Amino acid sequence: MKHYIYLLLACLIAGHLTAKDVSKGTVTLKGKITNRLSDSINVKYLYEPDVTYPYKKYYSKLDAQGNFSITFPVAMPYTSVTIEHGDQGTDMIVEPGYDLVMQDDAKNFDSSLVFSGRGAAIQNLLARHSLDYEPMDAYQQEVNKIYIQEPAEFEKSLQDSAQKQLDYLDHNKNGIPPSFVTYWKTFYQYQNYYSMLVYPTFHEMKKRKSYNINIDSITKDEYAVVQHVPEKFNDEWLMMPIYHVYINTFYDAQLHAWGKAHFTRDTTEQLTAISLKQAYAHMSPKSAEFNAAHHVEAYSKYLSLAEVEQEVKNFKIHFPKSVYTAEVESKLNLKKKMSPGMPAIDFAINTPNGKKMKLSDLKGKVVYVDFWASWCVPCAKEMPPAKLLREHFKDKSVAFVYVSIDEQEDAWKKGMEKHRLSDAINTRVPGGFEAMEVKQYGISGIPAYFIVDKKGNFATDEQIRPSTGDKLVKMIDKLLE
Repeated sequence: MKHYIYLLLACLIAGHLTAKDVSKGTVTLKGKITNRLSDSINVKYLYEPDVTYPYKKYYSKLDAQGNFSITFPVAMPYTSVTIEHGDQGTDMIVEPGYDLVMQDDAKNFDSSLVFSGRGAAIQNLLARHSLDYEPMDAYQQEVNKIYIQEPAEFEKSLQDSAQKQLDYLDHNKNGIPPSFVTYWKTFYQYQNYYSMLVYPTFHEMKKRKSYNINIDSITKDEYAVVQHVPEKFNDEWLMMPIYHVYINTFYDAQLHAWGKAHFTRDTTEQLTAISLKQAYAHMSPKSAEFNAAHHVEAYSKYLSLAEVEQEVKNFKIHFPKSVYTAEVESKLNLKKKMSPGMPAIDFAINTPNGKKMKLSDLKGKVVYVDFWASWCVPCAKEMPPAKLLREHFKDKSVAFVYVSIDEQEDAWKKGMEKHRLSDAINTRVPGGFEAMEVKQYGISGIPAYFIVDKKGNFATDEQIRPSTGDKLVKMIDKLLE
């Protein structure tokens, strides 16, 4: 059985604190940028825990002297915020009530960055840490280099990597609040837990230099790394997105590690269902609730309408007063809206050569829509079979529309060239996962695929990848009849 893991690492982490520790409020960031790279500065972040991970963005224009001021709401203690100016950026970790002043020379963005004001000690620590090591959210990039190591060596290297980060804080913690020391330690602890949970798959990928591996090739020793990860559930840690990743991955990984010995039915779908039952039985209450809501969010695009209806029903039975009920119901409503026979959601198509059209202009053809990005590894994996698919239908009434969510136009164009997409219809929707079209289609991860029939209606509620081969070809052939 082929086994794939597509996990979205949350890009910001909150501390080992509860929501009641810091009341909702605002953060003010003001300052001056010399040798500006653009006329504005912006901040983006997650406003509060949410299974859909919604971003908020705030902007400020620079005045003639380079001064700016942004005030933005913050609901969580130790919220990670990304600052962007031109093609440069840095990360802050803030709490409600912080009043920060930032001074920077954009020509030497990282080395000249200095903060003052309430909360400045943490920001200056993060700035030094980025210069000495890397931003905290780049830790997984470093771990990626050691997945090639064999199990025992990997675990030791992982422990050593985390210890270096703990030692760094120990030597630089003057003026740092004790609660942030807890945050720092908890962050690296759960980063390592996550790395161990995905180790068997990533190790095989590194060894075989392929994203497509066979689960039967994973050894007992590789699975032992997963089994060394403890059940460490605590609802107080729900303020940390890395904890979300941990709880949403834990039982899937454990069941794949134990599957052959304990289960006779080990398909991905069945193990996922068992994983959810394990979460209900063993996770702390709010962690189980979040995990179940995430399950509906993550898997609804792969399930039929009837299956999503059952998933939502089960969720409401287990959590009748859940704070996530509206989000879960929205996935069901979207599924109904995008069911077979419903009109495909229209959107503008602006091609690289300046042609403007709409999806609805392609009525009369079968349309295969692919949402992707140049940085997306699973998307790249699907490009070779996608090329074969386009060649198979090149003389038939089939249109292939590739919708990039790349933030940068240059990255999009380089991606098109790399994957040889000149024989398809290409467009880009700036804004990443915040783009209107992405939200309309309920996309929370890419690649995402949709098939539209000749009447302009959704043909299926399945996400059928190019790598499925005959199944996709037969479906398109049937729609051409």
